[in-house]
Amino acid sequence: RRTWTPRPRTSAPPRGGGAAVPRERWARALAAADPEAGLKSRGVSTDTVGFGAVRQSVAEIAAALRFNDLSDAAGYDAFDEDEDGKVSLSDLRAAVATLNLNLDEGSTKAVFEYLEDQQAKGFIDREAWIAALAKAGDDAAAILGSRGVQGGSAAEAPV
Repeated sequence: RRTWTPRPRTSAPPRGGGAAVPRERWARALAAADPEAGLKSRGVSTDTVGFGAVRQSVAEIAAALRFNDLSDAAGYDAFDEDEDGKVSLSDLRAAVATLNLNLDEGSTKAVFEYLEDQQAKGFIDREAWIAALAKAGDDAAAILGSRGVQGGSAAEAPV
């Protein structure tokens, strides 16, 4: 009867094989990370507007919804200008113009690309819209506060 004797490893374990990465190497990898390249690899354009500007633009939209006493879900429906159940770039442009939001074409397009449904290209994903606007709540409140509106509704604006 033969017995099996393990041989010593002569090469590194395969990737993902559970070997720990030294802390210094991990820190170097994180320091060298390029978030912009990561966004671009996922189809998000960063050429004209940075992520901070997109966040500010989403907060502007959230502030407008709160000022008009609309929930994030009701805001999605309100931005659906052609009432087809989806928010397209043309819907977003029209709503931005109607609400007189302080968003230029580049900012509007960047918001659209940030929220665009990756499975149904050409439309903003409803759940992504709701999540992004909910996350922008504090920024939206700050925008409204800077304009003299406390609590988020038009009824509370100073006279």
